[in-house]
Amino acid sequence: MKASMMNFSPIAAEYSIPNHELNNLFEDYLGFKRPEYAPNPDKVPIVDVTINGSRHFLWEIIEDSLIRKITSIVSGLKLLILDGHHRYAASNLLREKDGIEYTMMMLMEGGTGHFCYCHGTGQ
Repeated sequence: MKASMMNFSPIAAEYSIPNHELNNLFEDYLGFKRPEYAPNPDKVPIVDVTINGSRHFLWEIIEDSLIRKITSIVSGLKLLILDGHHRYAASNLLREKDGIEYTMMMLMEGGTGHFCYCHGTGQ
C-alpha cells in the first residue's frame, strides 16, 4: 500500500439519493437506461464479464467535467458502511501516518433513503 500510495482493499458502502441523480448521470454518460443494457460502441467497458449468470461491467472515467459533477453530487453525502468498517479505520491511520490518500470503495445506491440496522431480531 505504501508503494502504490493506495489501499486496494475495498470498502462497501450504501448511499441514498431520492431522485437517483448519480445513477441518472452514469446512464446518460454511458448511453443506456436500466434495466436494459444496449452497449454504446463509444463507451466500451474495460471489464465485461459474466459470473454465475450475472453480467458485470467496469468503466474508467477520466473526463474532468464528469468527475467534477460526480464530486459535486456526492459531496456531503452520508454513507452507510456495509462491509469494511475496520478497513475504513485502517485507511484513516494510513492517511495520517503514511500519507496514503486513496482507498478503494464500492458505492451502491440504497432504496428508501432510510437506513435501518436490525440485529438478532429476525426483522
